[in-house]
Amino acid sequence: MMLRNLPAVRRPLPLAAVTATAPRWDEAEVADVLDDGSFRLADGRRARQAASCLLRPEVGDTVVMLHSASGLFITAVLLRAAAADATARLSVPGAHTLALEQTRIELTAHHRLGLHCLGDVELSSATARYRSTHSTCWPRWPRPSCTARGIW
Repeated sequence: MMLRNLPAVRRPLPLAAVTATAPRWDEAEVADVLDDGSFRLADGRRARQAASCLLRPEVGDTVVMLHSASGLFITAVLLRAAAADATARLSVPGAHTLALEQTRIELTAHHRLGLHCLGDVELSSATARYRSTHSTCWPRWPRPSCTARGIW
């Protein structure tokens, strides 16, 4: 019986070849945020933020990095540097829009909720309700005298 039409058997790569090309994980501290959006680490290396890392790293943060054939990427922020006025910023490198899509989305602020836009603001819904114990509108609105108390 002849075995001529059998596929060739592939031998596994030697362990040294696999580990030389395999991605590696590392941990570091962010030393500086550079003008091009990359980060200088405490040991002098430069890293970019991975698209999957939505929390933008800040100076002093401890981050997880992936060494890959494409470069050094920050994939997660492990520890946020302690600061009294620390702000967590969601940011996706290369994206112009950050969209949240879910059946229900809620924003809760215990002290203040601020929405800021340098361009147009558009709100669209089937119905809308607004509740406030005190409201003030700014003079640029069509009705500069819109002040209300106890709207329920």
